[in-house]
Amino acid sequence: MLKLTNLYNFSKKLKIVIGVAFIAIPLHLLAAPPVSSDFFPFKIKETVYSAQDTLLSVEHSKFLNCVMFNESMLLKYINLHRYKKDRLTREFNKYLNSNKKEVSKYLQKYFQKVVTLIKLKKYIESQSFKINDNLYSIIKKSAKMNNCTGGSDFEKKGRFPLWMEDLVKLEMYFKSRFKDSAFVVGDSEVKNLLKNNKNKSITWAKAKLIKEKRLSSVNIFLQSVSKQVSHEHFW
Repeated sequence: MLKLTNLYNFSKKLKIVIGVAFIAIPLHLLAAPPVSSDFFPFKIKETVYSAQDTLLSVEHSKFLNCVMFNESMLLKYINLHRYKKDRLTREFNKYLNSNKKEVSKYLQKYFQKVVTLIKLKKYIESQSFKINDNLYSIIKKSAKMNNCTGGSDFEKKGRFPLWMEDLVKLEMYFKSRFKDSAFVVGDSEVKNLLKNNKNKSITWAKAKLIKEKRLSSVNIFLQSVSKQVSHEHFW
C-alpha cells in the first residue's frame, strides 16, 4: 500500500508529465475545428443541395454546349456553361470566410440558374418526352470530334448517363417547343437573321421584335415550371 508521502510525490510527477505533454501538443491542434469547405444554398422539394454539388451542373452544361457545337438552345437561356469553376470556388471561399455570411449577387444569380436547370430536369422527368435512340451515337461522335471534356462516364457506359439523358431531353424539348426561331435571343442572332434574309422582308426592328417575343414565351414557360416545383433558398 502506498504511503501518503509516496502518493503525494506520485501525483506531483503525474501533473508535471501531463503539463509537459499538453505543452508539447502543437497549438494548431488545440484550435477550433476548421470551417466547413461547403455550404447549402438551396433546397428543391425535399432535397438540399450543396454549393459543391452545383459545380457538376456547370461541368455538364459545358459538355452539352460542346457536343452541340456551341449552339445549345437550352443554354442560350440558362447559360451555366459560361461560369468558371475557379471564380465560383473563390466566391464560395469568400462566403465561407465572411463573418456576415452574405451570398454575393454573383452567386445569387448563379444559384438561381442552377435552381432553374434542376427544376427543368424534374419537369421533363414528369413528361412522357422521348428522345431518338440514334442520338447517343451522334452525340458520342460529336464529343470525339470536338474533344469535349466532362463526359467520362458518358464514354464508358455505352449509353446516356442519367445527367446527360436529362440534358439531351431538355435540349430536344426546347427545340421542339420553341422551334428554330427561339435561337433569336441576342443581338448576334438578330444580325444573323438579317444577314440570311435574302428577300429583305425582315427589318432590324422586326428581328428585334422576334427576339423579344421568343424571350417572352420562354420566360413564361420557365416561370410556369418554377411554380410547379417548390424550392427554398438560404440567403
